[in-house]
Amino acid sequence: MFRRLTMLAAVALAAFALGTHSVRAAEPAKPEEKPAVESAEPDEATKKRVAERLAKVAEQAKSTKVRAKALEELGRLGSSAKDAVPVIGRALQDENFIVRAAAAKALWGIGPDAKDALQGLIRCLDDPNPVVKDFAALALPRVAPRSEAALKAMPRLVRMLDEESANSRGTAARSLGKIGPDAAEAVPKLVDNLDDPDANVRSTTVAAIGEIGPNARVAVPALVELLGDEDVWVRKGAIFALHKVSPDSVSALTPALRDTRVNARGMATWGLALWGSKAAEATPALVRVLTTDSDARVRANAAYALMMIGPEAKSAVPALAKALSEDKDASVRGNAAVALRAMGAAARDAVPALERALEDPDGIVRYNAAEALKEIRGEAKEAEEPADG
Repeated sequence: MFRRLTMLAAVALAAFALGTHSVRAAEPAKPEEKPAVESAEPDEATKKRVAERLAKVAEQAKSTKVRAKALEELGRLGSSAKDAVPVIGRALQDENFIVRAAAAKALWGIGPDAKDALQGLIRCLDDPNPVVKDFAALALPRVAPRSEAALKAMPRLVRMLDEESANSRGTAARSLGKIGPDAAEAVPKLVDNLDDPDANVRSTTVAAIGEIGPNARVAVPALVELLGDEDVWVRKGAIFALHKVSPDSVSALTPALRDTRVNARGMATWGLALWGSKAAEATPALVRVLTTDSDARVRANAAYALMMIGPEAKSAVPALAKALSEDKDASVRGNAAVALRAMGAAARDAVPALERALEDPDGIVRYNAAEALKEIRGEAKEAEEPADG
């Protein structure tokens, strides 16, 4: 219904701006009649007719606001407005920055079908107005993803990483990320921006490096350093980026388990969990954290990481049993029980500790211990039963 009303409003705008009166509001239904059910989405022919009218408004209306609104509505129509791309391309050169920005935004909405306006969009990366520049940067990888033209425009996007506006710096990073692995040459500058004073810029830059993938391996040390960032989204983004950039970066994360910053240790333990069994080599370091770290959240994360590693971390069973019995924090005890469950039959030596945990004052710990006992005893019984035949 909302899209239908938006469409009618767009047609009305076109009719008003062009001085026509061919669009009328539907007559209200009579009290005794049930109103007809309107289509939730106009058909393609209707969209194209609306796009044609809006294109005329965008080019002919005297009011700057009306032209900009028409361009905005063309963008909302998506690929249905592709025939209006030449008009939108000319609007990129409008003397008013509001119209130029609306044109760039419209091209973003139309996407790959707007590639005929690509050169004008690239020129807008040098527009004196930052709003126009930002919309052009956002639209570029959407209109021409991983194209030769987009790659040639990459130096302009890299220059935008030095813009005074934090929004512009973040937008440039986002666009470089959308280019993907081919944006490898931008990685050194993106790494420089990882210490940007604006948390949103850092977060966006981290995500961009992750999208570039293994071609951004040079960023691994800087990403590890960000595990202690004051912003939680930057910290989490750094972990995900590491996973994409260097799937074998367990060795890079392990030293962070000794970082003096609690946030860094916490994110390193949580990050190792993402690697699952591939992080088995970190088991001794995780055991040390589980048994000695001063922060309960870090210890709980260590137990969680051992759970995700699974049976390949069976050497951690004694430490997990001790944490289950002695740690003062319920979240650590609960995660230790879950980790023991993940070990299966390999955790048989922890059965006494799990039985004692059935009397734990925390209900979640008691439940996890009971489930772990079922799993361990079940696997042990299966292992002892002789094979049929």
